[in-house]
Amino acid sequence: KKSHLSIAPNTHSFNTLIFALSKSETKELLERAMSLLDHMEYLSSNSTGNVLPNVLSYNFLIDGWSKIGETQNAFSLLKRMIKLQENGQIESSPNVISFSTVIHSFAAKGHALK
Repeated sequence: KKSHLSIAPNTHSFNTLIFALSKSETKELLERAMSLLDHMEYLSSNSTGNVLPNVLSYNFLIDGWSKIGETQNAFSLLKRMIKLQENGQIESSPNVISFSTVIHSFAAKGHALK
């Protein structure tokens, strides 16, 4: 007797991939991780239920961009998180790690936060 399993991606599986790609510290793989985040947002906006970006989804990418010196990309993600929070998506609210990673990234480049 054959068993049919229905396996669908969820937030955890997407975050695992984003985490791995973000640790690569290469722009190409970080861009792929960004595509996964964009796809998560698309899936969550179409109410699939199993996929909802959370603070980890964004923080993994903020950290990755910061580590390769792409401070503006990290800052853009932080601003995106703030906007999502303002629109009621509490699971995407930035935390102390989100802010401190971006601040550290700007400080490492000798810039003040604007």
